[in-house]
Amino acid sequence: MAAPSNLTPSNAGFIYVLKPQALIDGREVIKIGMTTRSVAERVRELTTGSLVQLDVAYSIHVDDARKVEKHLHELYRAYRLLGGGQEFFSV
Repeated sequence: MAAPSNLTPSNAGFIYVLKPQALIDGREVIKIGMTTRSVAERVRELTTGSLVQLDVAYSIHVDDARKVEKHLHELYRAYRLLGGGQEFFSV
């Protein structure tokens, strides 16, 4: 019998890296985020009504999306854009 896991299906999801098709404040930036739905749905949601379109630079399905996203945000915190929210980073 397998050992019980503390992961539930709701923890699984996608980590994505999105790249705006335009410079933000003259800089190239990326958005690192997560979704439990499809990445395409999330991109559609983010770009509805926006003048800036987003390209998916990378995405991967992981068992614990929130944990991985939090780790990536901590790892890249020195590159976080001030005033850009928690998920935008200068590259």
